[in-house]
Amino acid sequence: GGLALLSEIHLELDPVFFSTSEDVFALLKKANEGRISMLRSILSKHFRINCSRNASHKLSTGNIFTATKEVLQDFLTRPQTASGVFTDGNVSFCYVTEDKAASMTATVDCLPVIIPSSDAFFCSPAFNSAIYFSALRTHSLGRLALFVENVTTTMTAIKALQSIHGSVAIATRQLNGVGRGGNAWLGPPGCAMFTVCLQVPLDSPLGQKSPFVQHLAALAVAKAVRCTEGYEMVNIRVKGPNDIYYGSHSKMGGVLVSSTVNRDSITCYVGCGINVSNSQPTLCINDIVKVAPSKLGTSQVT
Repeated sequence: GGLALLSEIHLELDPVFFSTSEDVFALLKKANEGRISMLRSILSKHFRINCSRNASHKLSTGNIFTATKEVLQDFLTRPQTASGVFTDGNVSFCYVTEDKAASMTATVDCLPVIIPSSDAFFCSPAFNSAIYFSALRTHSLGRLALFVENVTTTMTAIKALQSIHGSVAIATRQLNGVGRGGNAWLGPPGCAMFTVCLQVPLDSPLGQKSPFVQHLAALAVAKAVRCTEGYEMVNIRVKGPNDIYYGSHSKMGGVLVSSTVNRDSITCYVGCGINVSNSQPTLCINDIVKVAPSKLGTSQVT
């Protein structure tokens, strides 16, 4: 014999199916964690189903990919890259070929970084560099990239690219993400999570008003979403100084900037996280848009 659960309350249904307005949607989504907790408790206690979410994830090696062979070659000829090891603070980055990386293990203080043999596209189940570059319209930003599936934080991983202007570190999952004020930042799969390095001249208009970097970054993410076909009417907005919201109720992401003042420039590490496609337990962009030509992916938002 089996077991059956009969309930007048539809615990199995996501609130997205009942939203009639922005305000109603926000309230339902806010209470969604309670629905999940109740369902998890019933399944665990009465059905003896293991509903634990405490899965551990191992840190991953990194993969470099570039827009052109020239960008890759410029990185390979840097003294730090050619030496095979670059250390920044308490973390060492080991530049290796794919076959050597197979015998290495990523740790909190050592990240093996795979150097590609060419500028061929990098593709994993979570990130596709072909889609990424097809959406990229920049002269220098994002053309040198590092992808790490499971990382402590992209704020650390970006250091592997040696503070090169426009370089970007991208992750599927952050295990120790940090938000504003040192708060923990959740980084599950389905969120676009990345850090971009900017070298801003001190005598430039932006260098004179560097706090605007966080505002511009948040605006850029909001624009990236609303410029995607089918997402033009998504009510995504920036809430000062650096939060990204759906309407006025639901936070979907944010920006954090870490800066160092040099002699002639400011090195800005711009970290960003926004929930693209993870429905649980918070709100994601693809929850809002029920009908679109194709669902938005993290490769496009990044």
